[in-house]
Amino acid sequence: MCQRKGVRIALWVVAAVGCQQELPPPPVTPVPQPVRVAGPPFVLHDLLVAENGAVIEHLPGFAQDDVAVPSGPHRFTARDLTVDTETALVIKSAPPIAFDDHHLVRREVDGRARWTQALEGVRSVRPPDVAVGGGRALATIDNQLHAFDDATGKALWSANVSGDRLLVAGDTAYSVMCGTATDHWLIGTSLADGKERFRSELAIGCDPEVQVVNKLVIVTDSGHHQTRIFDLAGHQLARLAEVADGDALALGTTTILVSDLRVVALGPDANVLWQREHPDNTFVAGNALAELPGGDLVLANYGAISDSGVDLVRLRRDGSEVWHSCAAPLGVGHSEYEHFAYIEVRGDALFVASEGSFGAFLEQLAVRTGEREIRCVYDAEQRVANACAPIRKPCR
Repeated sequence: MCQRKGVRIALWVVAAVGCQQELPPPPVTPVPQPVRVAGPPFVLHDLLVAENGAVIEHLPGFAQDDVAVPSGPHRFTARDLTVDTETALVIKSAPPIAFDDHHLVRREVDGRARWTQALEGVRSVRPPDVAVGGGRALATIDNQLHAFDDATGKALWSANVSGDRLLVAGDTAYSVMCGTATDHWLIGTSLADGKERFRSELAIGCDPEVQVVNKLVIVTDSGHHQTRIFDLAGHQLARLAEVADGDALALGTTTILVSDLRVVALGPDANVLWQREHPDNTFVAGNALAELPGGDLVLANYGAISDSGVDLVRLRRDGSEVWHSCAAPLGVGHSEYEHFAYIEVRGDALFVASEGSFGAFLEQLAVRTGEREIRCVYDAEQRVANACAPIRKPCR
């Protein structure tokens, strides 16, 4: 029989069982778990796919071989999608301004028309260029640049310059003119009044792509195998005998550019800070860049006309390599192929989305190590199952 002692028992002590008493175990400090940041669905051909690989829904009006337009990291939910027989996939929140027959329509985020302007003029086979910024909505009609008040649609000014490859940065509209043997310019036009600010010479017969990153105007002309870099005032800073692939990435004041020859980091004056060799896929390559928290970046490189999978490398700000990994190809066998891939960082997960002829895949890798974690395959050939599975082995 147990003896009772006159000892004060603390309130948290559990009642004794028989003659024995056990103290509760010491509190356990929880181990920090990896951060998972939920995001919008991915578009893979005719599918809306969740992060875990589950198919949310099939996009109506799409065939399996269609590549969603526009492709790339998508910021929308399923209810934001509509389908039009002429333009296929329409995302209500984008584009914010577009031509509809002979009208210019400015839309709200929910797809409602903010205002509509009736237009007259010659329209080329290529869709006219439009852009929004600085309180202006811009459109190219009849080889002229027209500006409208972004809030009301009121016509403000017209400029007798071409508006091809039109975009807005700051208080300036940037466009190119490559119509004749004498007109081959990068043109800067004031958003306020339509006055021309500068003309900078380009190659004769140019058909360039234009982007503005980190106050650098990057004009890539694949036909002449060159990339010219200007400041915002139109002064040429560099002329490179290479073709920039994909969008450049701003890392602070550094601009990362991937070309058909190399990966290069440029300073504010387009001076080369560092460079490294181009990744594996150099013949008709596609490239995508993503910034990581802390300033590192991930480069995704793939064959745009081949079932190449996606080559992945994490780089520090100085260009040194942290890890090298990849997402495996589908393994489809055919002679014709179209391939588009993009990457997105969500917390500690790196998602690789690939849309290719006859199939698509979504892979999840660890940002810290580059280790492959999950692979989902959709509608692939050669008996590849439509399923998701954990995966740890490298794809090489």
